[in-house]
Amino acid sequence: MKLSKIINAGINEHTPKNVAKKIILSNGLALIIAFGVAGPFFVISLIHFGALAYLPLAGVVLCLFTIVLNGLGLQYLGRFILGLIPFTLTALYGAYLTPADQLPLPSIFTIQVAFAVIPFILFEISEKAYLIVSGAFILITITFFSKDLNQLLEMDLDIEVATNGYVYYLAIATGVLVASGSILFMSYSNHKTNKEQEDLVALMDKRNEELQKSEDTLRENLKKVEENQLEETRRNWASKGLAKFGNLLRSNEDNDVLFDQLISGITQYIDANQSALFIVDKTNKDDVKIELKACYAYSRKKFVEKSIAPGEGLLGQVYYEQEILYLKEVPQGYTNITSGLGDASPNAIIIVPLIANEEIEGFFEIASFKEFESHQVEFLKDLAENVASFVGVNRINVQTKLLLEETQQQAEEMKSQEEEMRQNMEELQATHEEMNRKEQEYIARLEKLEAELAQARSSMKDVLSTN
Repeated sequence: MKLSKIINAGINEHTPKNVAKKIILSNGLALIIAFGVAGPFFVISLIHFGALAYLPLAGVVLCLFTIVLNGLGLQYLGRFILGLIPFTLTALYGAYLTPADQLPLPSIFTIQVAFAVIPFILFEISEKAYLIVSGAFILITITFFSKDLNQLLEMDLDIEVATNGYVYYLAIATGVLVASGSILFMSYSNHKTNKEQEDLVALMDKRNEELQKSEDTLRENLKKVEENQLEETRRNWASKGLAKFGNLLRSNEDNDVLFDQLISGITQYIDANQSALFIVDKTNKDDVKIELKACYAYSRKKFVEKSIAPGEGLLGQVYYEQEILYLKEVPQGYTNITSGLGDASPNAIIIVPLIANEEIEGFFEIASFKEFESHQVEFLKDLAENVASFVGVNRINVQTKLLLEETQQQAEEMKSQEEEMRQNMEELQATHEEMNRKEQEYIARLEKLEAELAQARSSMKDVLSTN
C-alpha cells in the first residue's frame, strides 16, 4: 500500500491521464535507480572507492527527491532532474576512475550510455523543450567533455577491480540491465500508448457509432416531430375547412347561391383550378339524372344545362361504384382548364361522390394543374359526407314541403267539397220540408175533398129518400 502511494505521489483526480502515466513512470524509475543502481554502487564505493561514495549516495537522495518534487506538483522539474542526474553522476563517477587522456572505462560508460536514454523515456515528443535540453547536455558531455572530465577529476585510486574484477562485470551487467530496462520501458510505453490509442480509436469509433445512432435517432425524432407538426397543421387545416363550409351549409342561403359559394370556396381552399358540383335528381325514380348545379372556372355556356345519365362517362361510373376516382393521367380531351391565357389540360382530376346513409346524392369534380395530396383527398371525402347529408336533408325537406302543400291543397279541396255537400244537404232538407208541407197540404185537401164528397153523398141520399 505504501509503495503504491509512493509510485502515485503527485497524482490526483485533476491530473491528466498522460501526465499521470509519466509521473508513475518517473516515480518507479526513481525507486529502481535509487535502490537498484545507486544503492549497490554506494556499498561498492564504500568498499573499494571510499572517496567516491558520496556520488551514488547523492544519486539515491536526488532520485528520492524527484519523488518529493512530483508529490509537490513539480512533476516537470522532477522528471527533468531524474533524466539528467543519474547520467551526470555516472559521468562524474567514471571520470574519477578513468586516468587522464584515456577513454572512459567501458563498464561505467555502459551505465552512462544506459542512463542517457532515460530523458527519452520520461518525456514525450510534445515536451520537446525538455528533450532538447536533456539530449543536448548528454550529447555534448559524451562527445566533447569526457576527456576534460577525466583530466579535471583525476584521482589516485586503485581501479583494478573496476577494470578486471567483479565491479567491471557488475557495472557492465548494470549498464546492460539499465539499457535493456530502458528499451523495455520504451517498448512497453510505446505498446501501451499504441494499445491506448487503439482503445481510444475503438472507443472513438464506438462513440462515433453511438453518436451516429443518436444523430439518426435525433434525426428520426426530428422527422417525426416535423411529420407530427405537418399532420397537426393538416388536421387544423381540414378542421378549419370543415367548420367554414359547415357554417356555409347552415347559412339558409338560396340553394343556387349556396352551391355557387360552396364550389368556388372549395376550389380556392384546396388551391385547385376548376371544379363542378353535380346533384342526383331522384324526382322520377324511373329516370334518374345527374345534373350540374354549380361550377367554378368552367365555361358556363358549355355546362349550364349539363345533365348526365347514370353509367355515362366517368361520373356515371362513379355513380355505380360509389368510390373516389382520382386520375393523374387525364384522358385526352376530357376537360380543359380555362384561364385568361386560353385552355390547358389538367394534370389531375378527382371525382368525389357525395354519399350519406348509403345514398349517393351527387359529386364533386375537381381539376388541377397540381396533384392532390392525401390530406386534401381525405378532406374532400369528409366534406363530401357533410354536403351529402345537407343535400339529402334538403331533398327530404323539399319532398316534405311538396307533400305538405299537396296535403294542404287536398284538405282545402275536401273542405270545399264538404261545404258543397253541406249546402246540398241544406237544399235537400229544404226540399224535403217543402215536400212534407205540400204532402200535408195534399192530405188536407184530400181529406177536405173526401169530407165534401161524403157530405155530397149524404145530401144525395137525403134527396133520393125524399123523392
